Amino acid sequence: KQWYQRRGTGGMAFCQLKDVVFCRGRYPDVLLEAWDNFTDAENERPDVLPEDQMYVVLLSKYSGIQLEDYCKQKKLSSDQAHSIIRQICCSLAAAEQRFEF
Repeated sequence: KQWYQRRGTGGMAFCQLKDVVFCRGRYPDVLLEAWDNFTDAENERPDVLPEDQMYVVLLSKYSGIQLEDYCKQKKLSSDQAHSIIRQICCSLAAAEQRFEF
């Protein structure tokens, strides 16, 4: 059951967020199938959660491969990896300041 929705946010350092939906109840089969197809899932499968579980569905624009996979493919130097980490930290700091969290 959907109980809140917000559309259309994004920023220069973040992938475009197309939709946010806050839900409660059983995880839909289509999302469980997507979960199963995402082989790197490190969390427990959502079908074990209680029937009244609340969760958030984030729909983002495709923004390329996962950072972890990119780093493995490119075999980055320590300077390149350090640069990526700095850029992520600066982006998060700017977002925290902008949205006051």
